[in-house]
Amino acid sequence: MESPELSAVDEKFIFNVSSSPVNSFRLRVTLLQDATLLCFGISHHICDGNDCWEVVKAFCDLLSNRPIPSFALPPDTGGVRMSDLVRVKNECPEAESNFHYQTHAQHYDNGIFNLAVTVWRVLLTILAVKFGFLAELAAKFIYIPGAWVDELRVKSQAELKDCSPDIQLTRNDVIAAWYLKSVYSPQPTTMSPDPVDYFGIINLRRFIEPPKSGTYYIRCSIGAFRCFFSVQQLKEESVAEIARNIRLATLQYTSTESVRQGLRFSEDHASKSLTLALRGTISLGVAVVSHWTTFDYAGLDFSGASLNGKKASVIFVNPMIVNNWHLTIAPVAIVTKNGSGGYWMRATNTSTGWERQPSIVEQKTYQLVNECDTPDYEAADNDPKGSSTPTTADQEEIDYRVATLCIGVALALLSHVPQKLLLANQIATGLHILVNIIVLTLAATSSYCNQVLAAPSRARINVAHAQRVWVSIGSSSVTNVWYAPVWRKTLWLLILGTLQS
Repeated sequence: MESPELSAVDEKFIFNVSSSPVNSFRLRVTLLQDATLLCFGISHHICDGNDCWEVVKAFCDLLSNRPIPSFALPPDTGGVRMSDLVRVKNECPEAESNFHYQTHAQHYDNGIFNLAVTVWRVLLTILAVKFGFLAELAAKFIYIPGAWVDELRVKSQAELKDCSPDIQLTRNDVIAAWYLKSVYSPQPTTMSPDPVDYFGIINLRRFIEPPKSGTYYIRCSIGAFRCFFSVQQLKEESVAEIARNIRLATLQYTSTESVRQGLRFSEDHASKSLTLALRGTISLGVAVVSHWTTFDYAGLDFSGASLNGKKASVIFVNPMIVNNWHLTIAPVAIVTKNGSGGYWMRATNTSTGWERQPSIVEQKTYQLVNECDTPDYEAADNDPKGSSTPTTADQEEIDYRVATLCIGVALALLSHVPQKLLLANQIATGLHILVNIIVLTLAATSSYCNQVLAAPSRARINVAHAQRVWVSIGSSSVTNVWYAPVWRKTLWLLILGTLQS
């Protein structure tokens, strides 16, 4: 499978499963002679990464006739507030609680108007991609060696030794910082002042009282911490400095009181129309990295489904977020472990970002997910750690080639013609499209409003019948307007004027 698209990978490993929204979870395990390919998809509004792990693990246990937990409803379905279940060691002062509450509140805008504005911005972004004003983000599966991550972490830690000696970076911090660096470093200088909101995902279950022994409940129990960057900052700062900011934000948002106040804010606004209060654009103004590295998928044993009962190590994990609308409007990355110390990253980046990545990481640190249906696993048999590293011949063939997928939006493509001329043409075309959309919308709504204003009420029909005249029911007529109240006549004439203009 040469450079497969995202849809091709998902279809190849998750097939014969309807894409209906009813299917909130999709799972397919492909057993080969000496390897297992694990692929699953979730609807994120129903469950989270922890739920994925528990469901896949339960499926694995059922195959081997091992007991599984009983699935139950989450506590908040019975009126219990999740914020009351947060395990608090020491009560915080009211001022500190209010600070954390307001910090979470600043991430959202409330109200139908703000929701409509967000939807409009998303539509404009989709149209910009559709008509070529913005290029689609290229998504890839890449393999990141654990040794390289450790080396980069050590170098970053040494760089922070003098300015931030108390900050201890994690592998996830370094991977996220490198990903942001690879996305935004190639951006043009004209974008430098643009803000970037980075969101990291937090698993809140470790802060909440667990369910009783032998039970588990499905619930999207994730939070997000936010880092405020700019394109210029991500272009100029080192991986160490970016990772430090991510680590500081993580520490702030994973304090017990911050978690409790975040849940409390969500509960207080459960019936409200909330949208993210983004500082920048919908496309490159926001980036998300979700680390699923705490889940040991590579350690699962699916031998219960094998005819010979032989265990084949899980060497490839494909985590798919079910997206029925196929919206791809921001840089997103999901990171999982590969079982031999390295990482699989399913991520999106601009085409320029992928091309320039060797300046950050040597080309040979990447491996292509190539020939996934009939891989060469002889190297894994000779590796005591079960590594899936290809042979030298394969390595030369697949250096820095990656499996192409698709997710979001990126840079404007200005090529083949003088840039200023092309940019002017694109702006003119975009304005014409926008004007046409507005005109069509106004025409449709105006026509509908005129029909409503001209429609006679029961009382007006009786008056007309008493005067021995007729009115039209079910169709628009000028006669109806004559017998309408004065305020309806006035509005009808005003709207008619807008239609004629």
